Amino acid sequence: MAGINGINHACSRNQPEAAAAFEPRLDILGPLNHRRGRTLAAGSCLHFLDDLFIGGDDVRMVDLAGQSQQRRQITAPDADHVGTRTHGSDLANFTQRLGVLNDRPDAYPIGLPLSTTEGASTSWYLLTKAFGGDLFDKDWKPLFVSPDSAGYKAMAFEAQLLKDGLVDPASTGLKDSQINDTMFAKGLVSIMISGEPGRLGQYSDPAQSPAVAGNVQAILVPTASGTTRSYGLLEALAIPKVSQNQEAAMAFVKWFTSKEFQIENYGNGVLPTRTSALDELNKAGKLQSGNALVEESKYVEPLFAQGTPTWYPQFSSAVNTAINAVAKGQVTVDQAMQNIADATQKAMTE
Repeated sequence: MAGINGINHACSRNQPEAAAAFEPRLDILGPLNHRRGRTLAAGSCLHFLDDLFIGGDDVRMVDLAGQSQQRRQITAPDADHVGTRTHGSDLANFTQRLGVLNDRPDAYPIGLPLSTTEGASTSWYLLTKAFGGDLFDKDWKPLFVSPDSAGYKAMAFEAQLLKDGLVDPASTGLKDSQINDTMFAKGLVSIMISGEPGRLGQYSDPAQSPAVAGNVQAILVPTASGTTRSYGLLEALAIPKVSQNQEAAMAFVKWFTSKEFQIENYGNGVLPTRTSALDELNKAGKLQSGNALVEESKYVEPLFAQGTPTWYPQFSSAVNTAINAVAKGQVTVDQAMQNIADATQKAMTE
């Protein structure tokens, strides 16, 4: 499925280390047999904030491409069967029988950015939420350093996916947008952890995405608890304090974020950021994977409960640098988590 602050949880249940890293609710996340004989689970996510979320096409979700299911006459998870919990029966039926993604030796089941870019950071944030944790406590104390923390498990999980051959090693040098365009849209990966909801239209258009058109859908983000969870990205529209045209700027913001314009702009391939606009489009049968998008939007939470800190850029940079270093085998997960915590502390005091 395409786009939304989403994640796919892949778990190699045939691999003891991966199973240990992803302990929670493996009964809910059914295994997906890959051509290398390993298994994983799939999921997706979307974020919107109340009725208004600014930055819609920058949201992340999980994309699920089912090009193999038609060959095998497999029933995919019902796109209309959505709720607050992951549906084990649907996913188990789909993932246990999906089998080989395709016959291409360059195909990998999971798309996951591991480069020193923002997309790698946002994927880890979502995985941290999915494992049941948060990044910081109310006093900005890091909650990801301990091996039993959700953030640590999320990092170890990403490393295990790469080790097990479920993620293309080239992902250490690719942005999420590149993985979307050069891998997922071409059918080289079946699950996109950092997809974008605005790409659903692109993926469903045979002219733009002939390899996956008609076989992409969005599903709720699977989590350790079984209750879906996601968060809103940090992008926003803002008016500079020194602007000489603040009233005009405010008028533009109100127009741009109005439900009426967002419904109209959906015709241009831009996913609405208002949940009311999403709901209206879905009721009219115009929103692809609409039930999943509307349902997930009810469970969006802020990435930082206290508000985005001024040192976020330094924090994000430390996160994706650590992810990239772990993926390249330059540091251990323990070292990576401590490096992030140290860089955060430094940024806080500067």
